[in-house]
Amino acid sequence: WLPFKMAPCDEDETDGESLHECELRAMLAIREVVDANRGALDAAPDAPSFLTLEQYVHMREDVRRALLRCTLAAAAVTFVLVLGYSVWEALIVSLICLGSLALCNAVVLGVMKTFSMNLHFLSAVMLQMGVGFIVDYHIHIASKFMATKVGATAAKRVVKTIETVGGAVLASMVTTLLVVLPFLWARWAAMRMLMTLMFVIVAVGGVFSLGFLPL
Repeated sequence: WLPFKMAPCDEDETDGESLHECELRAMLAIREVVDANRGALDAAPDAPSFLTLEQYVHMREDVRRALLRCTLAAAAVTFVLVLGYSVWEALIVSLICLGSLALCNAVVLGVMKTFSMNLHFLSAVMLQMGVGFIVDYHIHIASKFMATKVGATAAKRVVKTIETVGGAVLASMVTTLLVVLPFLWARWAAMRMLMTLMFVIVAVGGVFSLGFLPL
């Protein structure tokens, strides 16, 4: 057992990564050095900060897999819910929803990266819940589109769908955003980050369901 204190990372030497990412990289590098010299150096590096950093070693990969499974499951649920109208159309609509959900996830992760929002267990849980928020909007649009048989063209069905349920989806998005909005100024950093992420997820999901999906 080798106790030591890991020096904090210098913000000027992080190459654009967060201090958290720098410390995590340092922990993994230390362990690689010890493992590579196991015969000559009989030690097990440890530090108090490792207790916190350990949970992030596999988090990125775990979150990617979880998001992929959630997105595929959401597309499958969409297919089942609209299956009663036409199998071929249900398949096409569910694939379109799958693409839209994937783009929503990419946009949300991009926003997290742009604004340096760390990935930890709270944000990971919110990302999984976010798939549920987003697919809810998508299912309302998709199911109404499948049930609408006004005219032979898809364009007329899209217009009728937006006229019928577009307002309800928009109202749901706006009311959720209004509920979340006051928490964006919370003094507790964890609450502020979590609610900011939820705000982004709901906004992106609403915009894609009303803007991208009907196209």
